[in-house]
Amino acid sequence: MVVDFDFPDSACTSQNLRSKNITAVGETSAEENGVLGRLTRAARSTRYAGGSDVRQRSETDGRQKSSIAIRADKEQSRQKRYPSTGSRTAVPTNKEHSVGQGRPKKASSSTAAGTKARPEAVPAAGRHEAGHSMERGEASRQSRQDKDECLVSARAVQDERQKRSKKGPTIGIRAVVQAHKDDSGVRHKQFSSTGAQAEALSEVVPTGDDSEDAEETDRTKIVRTQIGRSDHSGERDEVGTPSWQEQDECIVPTDAVQPPVSTSWATENDSEVEVKHVVEQGANVAPIVDLSPSPDSDAKWTLYTSVPPDGVKLAVQDCEFGFRYKVENRVTKGRVQYYYCRRIKAKASKQCERRLMVFIPNGSDVNCSINLRGTHTCGTAKSEDLAKIPLSKKDVAEINDLLHSGIPLKDIKKHIRASNQQVSKNRVNYAVKQASQALYGCGELSLGDLAAWAKLHSTTPPGNETGFVIGSDFDGTTGRFRLVYSSKKMMSRFSTLDVLSADCTFKTTLQGYPLVVVCLVDKMRHAHPVAFASITKQEEADYYFVLATLQDQCNRMGISCSVKAFISDGEIALKKAARSVFGEHVLLVNCYFHVVQNIKKYLTKAKESADHKERILKDVNRIQVAPTPRHFDDACGLFCMKYGALPGFVQFFEKYIDNEYYKNWYECALPGYPATNNSLEALNRAIKDHHLDRTREPFGTFKTKIMKVVEKYGADERIIYDKRLYTIEDERRAFNFIRAGKRTRIVQDWSDRAKYMYFPTANNTEVTVREIEVFNNPDRRSLEHYLKDMELIYCIGITDDHWTTWNCSCRWFSKHNSCYHVVVAAVTTKKYQLRPEANTSSLTQKRPPGRPKKMTKALIVD
Repeated sequence: MVVDFDFPDSACTSQNLRSKNITAVGETSAEENGVLGRLTRAARSTRYAGGSDVRQRSETDGRQKSSIAIRADKEQSRQKRYPSTGSRTAVPTNKEHSVGQGRPKKASSSTAAGTKARPEAVPAAGRHEAGHSMERGEASRQSRQDKDECLVSARAVQDERQKRSKKGPTIGIRAVVQAHKDDSGVRHKQFSSTGAQAEALSEVVPTGDDSEDAEETDRTKIVRTQIGRSDHSGERDEVGTPSWQEQDECIVPTDAVQPPVSTSWATENDSEVEVKHVVEQGANVAPIVDLSPSPDSDAKWTLYTSVPPDGVKLAVQDCEFGFRYKVENRVTKGRVQYYYCRRIKAKASKQCERRLMVFIPNGSDVNCSINLRGTHTCGTAKSEDLAKIPLSKKDVAEINDLLHSGIPLKDIKKHIRASNQQVSKNRVNYAVKQASQALYGCGELSLGDLAAWAKLHSTTPPGNETGFVIGSDFDGTTGRFRLVYSSKKMMSRFSTLDVLSADCTFKTTLQGYPLVVVCLVDKMRHAHPVAFASITKQEEADYYFVLATLQDQCNRMGISCSVKAFISDGEIALKKAARSVFGEHVLLVNCYFHVVQNIKKYLTKAKESADHKERILKDVNRIQVAPTPRHFDDACGLFCMKYGALPGFVQFFEKYIDNEYYKNWYECALPGYPATNNSLEALNRAIKDHHLDRTREPFGTFKTKIMKVVEKYGADERIIYDKRLYTIEDERRAFNFIRAGKRTRIVQDWSDRAKYMYFPTANNTEVTVREIEVFNNPDRRSLEHYLKDMELIYCIGITDDHWTTWNCSCRWFSKHNSCYHVVVAAVTTKKYQLRPEANTSSLTQKRPPGRPKKMTKALIVD
């Protein structure tokens, strides 16, 4: 708010103060209006108080004068309207009032009381002319004094307003300077307001129409100076602060002239390009300040580099942490662009103090200068104020290197985000996706393109580890296809392994096609893939095509593809396809884990109690480790008798006893091999985690990745165990068993010409004949009696084969494929000799510890 008080010599009324004697620029608050009102009333009361003596002396004369003047005006008006009518009183005309030497005489008390005035009373009014003139002169002098007091009070109001203002320091001024001439010179009153121009505007505003007001106009000037931009007057240079700085008021002498002010915008060829505002002599203009949007007014621009106009954008992005465009100013010699540090959000309350300025001169053949000012304060900014920046070229190159090295996508994303915390997650994901598509393909593929790709990769490569398509089938009418991938190295494993396992894994492609994984299981229960396949349906025909293609390719390569057992989950189509391809002699092993899962689902659906569920699962777990198929069948019969009260459950469980596709889920069904496909499930997990990165790829990208997976699993560093391994811990336990003196018993079974070695349990030291008979013929009274007799002793079948192929009936061997009982049997039958490090005997002490005894004195005989 800018306030200028100008009191002419006319009457000082509250209406005049409101209408023309107060010049305000901007809006005032209610509190400021109240202060100004009190000042106006105070000035008015002071003026009337100063002239109270004059009013008291002329109070009576004033009333008489007013009465006479009113009657004279009425009489004159009546005579003009009715000229023929005579006047009852001698009233002077208007000409006499304007030219006469004085005013009518003072009327008597009777006249003032309302009696008719005599003609001779009119000249007597001139005696009061001098008193009225003296009153006007004294009132005019008092008005000048009041005016000076009001100016001082207005200045106090302006100071109070600046103290209450919540706006911070800004750049730019708009000054209103009013000069009042007095004996000592000219007093300038300057207040600050918002400004928007980089030009000076001066105007003279008259403040009155009277003779004294007109004289005052010659020596009263209002100079408004605006610094800034005409089209950005309301724009802010700093987030949260106004665009123009308020200046304190100043008082300058009458003949003061502001010097020319120069503002430096840029530097080019070691010379400054300046925009000068020159103030004419005699004009009182407020100082012009630097308009560059920087919080630090003392810092100077320093030349960073000089580039062509078409390279400005790239130079600004590569400069330090990068800069964000803010505003542009147009000057005579070109354009000036200002940039803020892009590490801080544009809407943050506090910006970084580092600034960049680009001066673009007129003409396309002149280089542009890039200047810097301030220091980086973005390192101390709040975390919520930090802006997300794009990835640099160095980061993109690092992503490409990591992709070519085979690191999973999720690990690449985690590494890039850890090294660039200001880069958003979406930008990192998008950059990794773009690099992956550039390496593996965009993923968009038609059935014809897929057929062409399969034909191109169906040629047998020279390398053993290189993957290729060993079989493909496309149906153009239904859109179905089948693709089988493998390598020479992977298929060569059929020569040493003969237990096959297959399963489907999902969530590998965006189209939802399942991935068939076919693998061989070695003697240590590890799965080794021999082929992968992509199919559209999970039907017996699809599985048959995959397995038949694998067998045909092995036969063409001269590899014997003989399979004695096939391990899978409960998918009946897969089991039938395996029987159709590899023959009816193939043992179909059902995964025990899937059996337990199905039993749990049924019991939950049947709403059986938790007690029943726990007892059923416990009995199933004991039956699963039956030592022989005969024990398993007998235990299953007793199990159904025990839970006959649950007819629905018994009917459900019978398919796991009688059905040829589901019944082989116990350990002794395939001794030495697992009764689950956990090794295959672990292989599926490794493929998704380390090669497919747990992402669903488009099939156009997936086909390229699966070929790399084939090459990876065909490497020579994979170890295949063609026989069981027994650790040193197994040998040490065997040594402790033999040293403890526990006795075993070997029984010859002449019916099948086999030998069996029986071992006592942990609580016994020897095996009796009675225990052997009970083990072979358990008590059938109940399931509990049967399972107790079955677990009474352990049995090992001794054959002429290598001792590592012998199988034990203990639970540890069933779950880990090795136990110390086999080692004891091999040592007892002279098939194996324990290693020296298997001896767990402690070292004996030669003598007790301590210092040797001292020598005793010899016996003295007298």
